[in-house]
Amino acid sequence: MGIKRPVNETPVRRGAPKGRRKKRVPKHLAGLMGEANLCFARGEIDSAATMCLEIVRQSPRSPEPYQLLSLLYEEKGEPDRSLQAFAIISGALREVQKELKRVIAQEKAAYRDKIEKLFTDNNMKRVWEGICLMSGYSNNSSSRHIPEMSHDYANDLNHFYNRFDQQDFTDEYSKLQTLLTNYTCDVVVSEGDVSRQFSRLNPSKAAGPDNVQPKVLKHCAIELAHIFTVIYNLSFKTGEVPYLWKQSSIIPVPKCSVISRMNDLRPIALTAVPMKVCERLFLNRFNPLVAPFLDPLQFAYKASRSCEDAILLLLQCLYSHLEHHGNSARVMFFDFSSAFNTIQPHNLATKLINMGIPHGFIHWIVKYLTNRTQFVKLGPNCRSNIIYLQHRSAARHSSSSVSFHLVHV
Repeated sequence: MGIKRPVNETPVRRGAPKGRRKKRVPKHLAGLMGEANLCFARGEIDSAATMCLEIVRQSPRSPEPYQLLSLLYEEKGEPDRSLQAFAIISGALREVQKELKRVIAQEKAAYRDKIEKLFTDNNMKRVWEGICLMSGYSNNSSSRHIPEMSHDYANDLNHFYNRFDQQDFTDEYSKLQTLLTNYTCDVVVSEGDVSRQFSRLNPSKAAGPDNVQPKVLKHCAIELAHIFTVIYNLSFKTGEVPYLWKQSSIIPVPKCSVISRMNDLRPIALTAVPMKVCERLFLNRFNPLVAPFLDPLQFAYKASRSCEDAILLLLQCLYSHLEHHGNSARVMFFDFSSAFNTIQPHNLATKLINMGIPHGFIHWIVKYLTNRTQFVKLGPNCRSNIIYLQHRSAARHSSSSVSFHLVHV
């Protein structure tokens, strides 16, 4: 009688994650199953059969003991009982297949409900992510790369992004200083205000030139709230902004797959996270003062309004006008190129003075938007020289740029 190879558990594919391996025999019977295999290998047929029957009694849905029993009965010359054991294995397999089909149908129904809910909630971002995942579409093409990673090219990009700072407004700023009589900004924040703003930070966002990570401010919000409260209140009181908080690190991001000119690289400015918090605290006091002067038909960058509201209002006006016989309509759309970069702080300050905004607020805004610095960063070891923006604000660098732009236009 030849020695048969013992029946082991189904081997796991090499490289497969450990979490996917499923033991078909319960853990407390695995040792008994192994001993039955050894007995079969030694030729102890009766002992192996007894052990298999005991495993079947305790775990009737495990296929391994039936498989070994079929080999044992075949070895003993009992083909009928061997076929019966294989039939039991087939029956268990059919039950597993039936259960698998039921689970697949259940998961399909759950996924359908999930997709329908995304459309019902108008969550198009998640819908698009699902489509990209299923289709394999990726917006990060390997051909999208910066054509040259050098110090000279970084300097050229830096001057290109600073092309709006060409005019000299020294006289305008001198006249503005004579109009501002009070330099103290009546903004006082508490430790609770600062702590709440820190706790709302997104820890996955990138740090600015000061290398202060937002996750540090978020996780240590209570501990750091006091010192930053002192700094913020001192800035509002004196009308001065720390130099490093006025610096921006510009990261060029390709707009298209083939980069043929500098305008094909979109500048993404990284600013100091503590300064972003300071701006939010300032805007909480500033926005209510300018809200009555904003255009009532402004839809973008306003709460509870969107582009759909603007389209509906436009269509309503057009349809009402075209209902009358003989009427016609023409629509013209304008796009302001680099609108945030063209804000002139002295013009913005003049408008705020005419609105009756306290001079302390205006002085702080002018100090923040002028005399900024920036540099372009192409990689960990490739960056440009620092240049100064003296006469025109780099409004794109600040999170308050939207509010200032709405007042400026």
